Amino acid sequence: MKPIKTIRGYSAYARWLADGVQETGMEIDRISGIPSPYSYSPRWTVYDWRNRLVFVRETAHRTYQVFEVPPGMELHSAGEEETPRPVGPKRVPLERD
Repeated sequence: MKPIKTIRGYSAYARWLADGVQETGMEIDRISGIPSPYSYSPRWTVYDWRNRLVFVRETAHRTYQVFEVPPGMELHSAGEEETPRPVGPKRVPLERD
C-alpha cells in the first residue's frame, strides 16, 4: 500500500488532526503489509479526511503516514468487541497438606 500523505513530527500530526479531520467512529483490522513498530492494537481508527476514509500509522520514529482504506475492507464500530480468543484449560489450585 502506498501512503497518500506523510507527516513528519508530533506537532505536524496534531495540526493535521485539527485541520478538518473527523473521526468516523469506525475501525479496521490491522493490515499486515504496513509496518507499524509502535502500534500494538489489533484495530486502527478510521478518519474522514477530504471525503476519503483514511487511517494513520506511525511507520517510523515521528513519521506518520496516511493511507486510504482499501475498497472492500470490513469496517467495525469502535465499541464493537473483537472475536474472543480461545481460552486454555482452567487452572485448578493445588491442594496442600
